[in-house]
Amino acid sequence: MDLARDFKQYLPLGQCFSPYTPKPGAHDDGPFSGPFYGGIGAPAFSRSFTGSFNRWHLQPGYHACRDIRAAALLVWWKVKGHSPQCRVLSMQDPEVKGIQAMTEADLQIGVLFPVTIEHYSAADMPMELYIRFFSPIVPENPEAAALPVVYIDVELHNHTDSELETGVALFWPNQLGWRQTLDASEQQTVCAWPARSNYGNINLPADVPAEVSSSGGDGFSTKLPRNELLSSVVLQTRNPDRPVERDMEGEVLLCAYSHKIDDEENIRDGAPKTVFSRELTFKTEANGTGVAPEAQLYTFPWVVKYFTDHGFLPESEESWTARCHEGIGSAVASRSTVQAQHTGQAHFLLVQDLPEVEFGGKRSWRRAYCSQFGKDGRNAADIATFAISRKNEWQGRIEKWQQQIQQQLGGENDDKEIAGALINDLYFLVGGGTAWVSDATGEADPVLGDGPHFALLEGFDTGYYYYNTFDLWIYAFPSLLSGWSDLAESVFEDYLRTVDLEDAATRMIYRPAERRRVLTAGKIPHDLGSAMEDPWHDLNGYSWRDDPNVWLDHNPAFIASFYLFRRCSGRRIEREEWEILARAADYMAGQDYDGDGLPEHGEFGDSTWDALSLSGIGAYSGGLSMAALAVMAALSDRFDSGKAAEYRRLLRTAVAAYQRELWNGEYFNSSSQGKYRKALQTDALFGIYLAELAGLQVLPADQVRSHLLAVYRYNYCSYEEGRVGPLLVSNPSGEEFSRDGGEDLQLGEVIVGSAWAYAGMLDYYGLPREAGEVAGALVHTLYHDSGLQFRSPAAWDGRRQFRAPLNMRPLASWFLYLNRISGSLSCSKPLFTAE
Repeated sequence: MDLARDFKQYLPLGQCFSPYTPKPGAHDDGPFSGPFYGGIGAPAFSRSFTGSFNRWHLQPGYHACRDIRAAALLVWWKVKGHSPQCRVLSMQDPEVKGIQAMTEADLQIGVLFPVTIEHYSAADMPMELYIRFFSPIVPENPEAAALPVVYIDVELHNHTDSELETGVALFWPNQLGWRQTLDASEQQTVCAWPARSNYGNINLPADVPAEVSSSGGDGFSTKLPRNELLSSVVLQTRNPDRPVERDMEGEVLLCAYSHKIDDEENIRDGAPKTVFSRELTFKTEANGTGVAPEAQLYTFPWVVKYFTDHGFLPESEESWTARCHEGIGSAVASRSTVQAQHTGQAHFLLVQDLPEVEFGGKRSWRRAYCSQFGKDGRNAADIATFAISRKNEWQGRIEKWQQQIQQQLGGENDDKEIAGALINDLYFLVGGGTAWVSDATGEADPVLGDGPHFALLEGFDTGYYYYNTFDLWIYAFPSLLSGWSDLAESVFEDYLRTVDLEDAATRMIYRPAERRRVLTAGKIPHDLGSAMEDPWHDLNGYSWRDDPNVWLDHNPAFIASFYLFRRCSGRRIEREEWEILARAADYMAGQDYDGDGLPEHGEFGDSTWDALSLSGIGAYSGGLSMAALAVMAALSDRFDSGKAAEYRRLLRTAVAAYQRELWNGEYFNSSSQGKYRKALQTDALFGIYLAELAGLQVLPADQVRSHLLAVYRYNYCSYEEGRVGPLLVSNPSGEEFSRDGGEDLQLGEVIVGSAWAYAGMLDYYGLPREAGEVAGALVHTLYHDSGLQFRSPAAWDGRRQFRAPLNMRPLASWFLYLNRISGSLSCSKPLFTAE
């Protein structure tokens, strides 16, 4: 372990002192948000850039933001002949006498998903500390990626000429039973912990077996390696005498462990070996007894003060069952002696075995890792043993993957910050309200089957609270191609199953103020349900203002993206799948009223750009439709030559109409009629780009490049001098457009995912300088200027405002990677040219 070396390779992230502010209806976690830890679809949390654990995704789809003081890391040291010192590794004051917080100047942070390294160095500390956090999000290893595991490794560098006694402690609250309210994120006024949800919680000592065997169907057996030593283990549980029947029940294990080889080196140097300690239970708040908090036995302040004085924990072994109002926690610690000019280590592991997932519709599911370890919620010790035994292997595979991605994204001479930003955008695979379930329990099977299923939220705020929202999924799916393509496959297969489904029930659609059918057969639904409803069963949940059954982009986007995905993953589309695609294409044809192969916009809000009143042929929807026709023609060559000829005829007429109605000699107008007739949209040619990535040319390359350069001039350079990225829609005449839908959405905004897709297009079509500028502006805004890192919003603007943070569409940054694996000639190009 050499965290000091690794730290230099990661994307450095600092503090933001001029954060962007949220628009009405957007939640705000603050500018210091850090990445999330936990397996994909497992309970997850984040640690801020101030060192506090503060964002909790313990239930899929539920977002809670609250600093919890009882979740903390502390470091203790003693120089011979001096009094001991202790710091909390956070800028959050623990409010305990005798212990200090760190300052901003003491902390540096580097991140390269799924790993974060924190570097602490202060003038009055005789050592430097490096702390690594990561979960085993191992590419091409779904069993590891699903595990509810977080590793915390500490490296202590003694730069003095004296030996140094050191101790590190991990404090953790028992959060079992803490269920979030059914509120959207921007509506949460209180996210209290401890809430009155603690009744039945208890912390117990745990014994970890030397050998563990899977209780799932695959079967494995592993022994803890001889160079590992597991000790100081606490098991947090709830009602241990009852079976686990609900979400937020099961076991949470925290432990301190060491490598025996480290102890052997210490012994050779004449130093004592590592000593572990624990405190099973403490009340997380002091009591109003008139006694100083740090003098109140079995409370958080008392345990912290004890560690401050001694460098180890009390080990009172007291344990009790909490009352409803009584928050309890546990702590584990590791103490050792670090010789002069040497390095010491401490290792911690957190396992959150909470197998049940319960959505708002009350249907229960089991998390994906249960197929490997069992579903009874009593397997935290087995998971811990397995995780420690594979840690070095998984860590090596993650590091190799990171290096490969960086090389594929440009090599040594290109902008490593952009490559690092792409890798870090994958935080959303853990923090995007992620659900990865193996099977449903109890009720009849949902309409899309009992699993497995994988899903990401569009976002957490009202109006965005849907799983796998398809008009965003088409921007996000490339992010899974570098190591988790099976998850993307499951989403595409779910949508393939929706094509022939219908739901004849009606509901009110608010813009036209009419009752309309929930889901029409042949139409790709807007989404696969909401976390607060019944996902994979109640589909097409979006009815915020518009009718998704009339959207023009869903069906052609599905056909084009599914074909592209299968090309990249190397799996053929079979006849049965082609037949389903043909039925989706038939529905698309029904939205083309004049038979020229292009649909016409006829209702306000009939595409993903539902705040724009588009009329006639749309550049965006029309481009996707031509891409879909090209795909269907290519596919039909294998299955039905007659259909192939008809698709090609329609494609010819569509291209002719598209150029006749939209091409103005410099760029393609956003629409053929209405106020946007001469407007310029950043990602208008997104569908053309999807087709060409799949090897299907639709429009002449010189026209595409001319359009992209026009966007560069009018949408990017002319807006805030290119500092924040390109506007979604510009008016080359300079006149600003008035709003259509009564809300400040889409117009006057940089749509972050669309901007990333545009950077991908520039790169693909041989405009690397412009691609580098746009990508660089997005990275600078996100990671240096806005405080929006690890909560990427749907949009921001030049007034330093943002909307819909924690949004799926910004994963479109991975189109830069897709350019290199799509099989096209452009894959051999460098990412950006060095100036």
